[in-house]
Amino acid sequence: MSESVSKTTFVIKEGQEYCFLSNNEDPFEIFRALMEQSGEKDSGLTRGEAYEIMEGMIPERLRSI
Repeated sequence: MSESVSKTTFVIKEGQEYCFLSNNEDPFEIFRALMEQSGEKDSGLTRGEAYEIMEGMIPERLRSI
């Protein structure tokens, strides 16, 4: 990721907090990060939960275009 971070996204699940950093140069970077994190066995974040989070973020991303 480049050094020009412009967004911080926090996801809280069952008391566990996840923090994702992304930038406006690559608006889909946050989605890739969510999928990578959900693919880790010890992350506690499932693919289904990652998809739900992304589904909630898409309207915001579309409005910002």
